[in-house]
Amino acid sequence: MTATVVAAVDDFFFQTKIKEAARAVGIEMVFEPTIEGAVAAIQKRNARLLIIDLDTKAFSPAELLAAASGVKTVGYLPHVRDDLRKAAEAAGCGLVLPRSAFVKRLASLLEEARDAGR
Repeated sequence: MTATVVAAVDDFFFQTKIKEAARAVGIEMVFEPTIEGAVAAIQKRNARLLIIDLDTKAFSPAELLAAASGVKTVGYLPHVRDDLRKAAEAAGCGLVLPRSAFVKRLASLLEEARDAGR
């Protein structure tokens, strides 16, 4: 069974980066840029990880974090948005990274999700 990761990401640039990294490590990606869609995908596919664009205008990341309890979460944001970092941490985001660090660590984060169920 292929591991699944859900990404609440509506930025096509980051979707492409995430898709490429997921393909390289053998992870199935599901992109759901709404709270309802992301939560449904997590439950339906027993997702191992939720990736969240914390700077999105499409939904409230804090609401998604509250609704998606029980799954490992990684959020990324612009490094200048300390307010978003603090809000995400307070809402229970497991790991909050600046965009540049997220891109550098993406493959290893996906590998960890893939290997978590083995």
